Amino acid sequence: PFYAKYALGLGEEATALLFASVLLAALPSVSLWARLAGALGPKRAWLWAIGLLALGALLLLWPRGLLEALPVGVLIGTGFGGVLVLGDVLLAEVIDRDAAATGRRREGVYYSVYGFVNRLSGPLQALAFALLTPLFGYVSGENPGPNPEAAFRFLMAVPPFAASLLALALAARFPYGAPEAPPRALPLPPGEAGREGALAVPGQGPDEGFARAGAFRRALARYRRTPEGILAIREGLEALEPGQPRAGPRRGLPVASVRASRGAAP
Repeated sequence: PFYAKYALGLGEEATALLFASVLLAALPSVSLWARLAGALGPKRAWLWAIGLLALGALLLLWPRGLLEALPVGVLIGTGFGGVLVLGDVLLAEVIDRDAAATGRRREGVYYSVYGFVNRLSGPLQALAFALLTPLFGYVSGENPGPNPEAAFRFLMAVPPFAASLLALALAARFPYGAPEAPPRALPLPPGEAGREGALAVPGQGPDEGFARAGAFRRALARYRRTPEGILAIREGLEALEPGQPRAGPRRGLPVASVRASRGAAP
């Protein structure tokens, strides 16, 4: 509100509209950042979000009225939404990798550290606010000093821009969040590329691989959570890997009883 009052000269209604532009841009930007994270990877999308936030903070130095400040608010809201959403995505990847390496789930530890770092913003904001007195002579709202406009342009632009640049440098060194490579498709034999449901099985001839894949596909089509369907799945799996012993279709339910029930299930 001090930036809107002293730097932009806005009233209460215009100030509320400026804050609304930030929030209304942050909420729908979540879907945009989700798509970018899928295309670029969470880390690169996160870097873009931090970069937008830094750019928006720097641009706060120049607006002179509401119409000039609204696009900057939209830019800040968009970057802010991406930073919040993608930070949690990357934290989840860190937790999963730690669990795979140590065999323990330690979400509580990571989220506690994450919350502690977020709370450090309070003392840093107070420190930045305290700089206004020696730099610009600002004391309080009743005694804003000789140049409150420059004071709050500095407060809203320079420290956030510097913090965003530091965050960008640290985020660039983050080791995780690369885009997942798509699974490599096996080349189909000549003449088989157009067959519906075709599947190339490594280490098997074309006819054998396609026959076993077809058996498995037919078994899945028959599955209806019935004893007969369970038996069909088992037969399909045995067709894919003949000679491999498998457990019964249900724990404690022998194959003979399943066969006896065929035709009775709906």
